[in-house]
Amino acid sequence: MERRLNKPAISLWNLYKEAANLQDLNKSITFHERATQMAPENHSKLPQWLNELGVVMNAWYLRLGYINDLVQAISVGEKAVRITPE
Repeated sequence: MERRLNKPAISLWNLYKEAANLQDLNKSITFHERATQMAPENHSKLPQWLNELGVVMNAWYLRLGYINDLVQAISVGEKAVRITPE
């Protein structure tokens, strides 16, 4: 199921990059969050999905400027690094 959620998340991210519609970015974040929450901790794609979520969350911060959004994006990125196999 999480793989099916990640695909629309990426599509919405790409749409946001083209049209700059904040609703698309918000939906992308929602799909990314659901995909990463549903994935088991040892899922081979989880580090990649968390990294993508961090990138999208950073775009949200850049668009709206709320420091808490940046802190959350950093936290997600750190988790991606932490669970990435060496």
